[in-house]
Amino acid sequence: MLRTMGNGKINCLYWNTLNHSSASPEAEYQHTCGHTYVFRGKQNIETFTYSAVNEIDYFRKKKMRCLLLLISLCVAYTPATSQGLSKPCVKKENTNGIYSTRYKGCWIHGVCQPYGKKIKQALSCMVYVCERKGDLSNVRYEATGCRLNHRCYRSGKIINLKTCNRLTCTYSSFTGYKWKKEPTGCRINGVCHPHGKKIRQPYSCLVYTCKRVGHLFYVLKDITGCSFHHKCYQPGETVTESKCVRRICMDLMTGYEWKREFTGCIYNNVCYKTGKKYKLKQCRYGICKKLRNGYYFSEKLMGCPINGQCLPIGERKRSKCFDLYCRKIRNGVLLETTYKSCS
Repeated sequence: MLRTMGNGKINCLYWNTLNHSSASPEAEYQHTCGHTYVFRGKQNIETFTYSAVNEIDYFRKKKMRCLLLLISLCVAYTPATSQGLSKPCVKKENTNGIYSTRYKGCWIHGVCQPYGKKIKQALSCMVYVCERKGDLSNVRYEATGCRLNHRCYRSGKIINLKTCNRLTCTYSSFTGYKWKKEPTGCRINGVCHPHGKKIRQPYSCLVYTCKRVGHLFYVLKDITGCSFHHKCYQPGETVTESKCVRRICMDLMTGYEWKREFTGCIYNNVCYKTGKKYKLKQCRYGICKKLRNGYYFSEKLMGCPINGQCLPIGERKRSKCFDLYCRKIRNGVLLETTYKSCS
């Protein structure tokens, strides 16, 4: 039955044509929708304005157009949490061979449940409610929590995940139950770390720092020194690279860098330090000198070689019938030999 009020409002949930032969035109429509619609303007299908005196005559003339409008409205606003209206199920009982109706209700999972009965489904976080809607029945279902991994959680439940995220079960009348996902830290090398945590990478100078800005987390990479052969060195520390070559860790404007420098002279694949004489073969000695632009290794004669031995400059030596004397000359040394008697 289509009901109206003096302000032109109509309540409608569902309708069907009944009792066309009724004396009252109001009996031609039965409403069950429960939504309120305001009609204004005689020429507009969607809205109509009419007085309480002629509303019945007006709807008789516009019967078909209004019916089509009500059909579209009822379909569009069918609640999403309902399985729809259906014929009620009937539960009967046998008393001494006489069957009588025990109750009427709704079919829920193949079982006839009475009106007002609530069926909970723990795994699906659902509760099904059997309701009466006029002469029909309706199964309304509503969520009771947030579902995760075949389990149901109440509002306010917090679950920390291994992926550095936190799930919070929330509820609002607008969205219902819903998981709220929030980051809780930074995932570094498969491990979740909180804000402010510093993680030094092994065998390097790389340090990860977990930072939080608002609700977001990010990883800050920082170099804390100079890396060499899987070890981290701080500014000012030195390390030997090769013979007569070392590295010094420097903290520059552009970052940490190695400064390469020589520490002596390389001669015949041997490193010689400065300020010291080194005895060489064939009556020679070497001296490493540090110059403005590097190092220089010089060789000098320190005597005269005699049969694998060295006669120092300015010294004499008797050898069989000869007198040997080592003299220094401009371009080197000179071995003077003077014959003596062989007695």
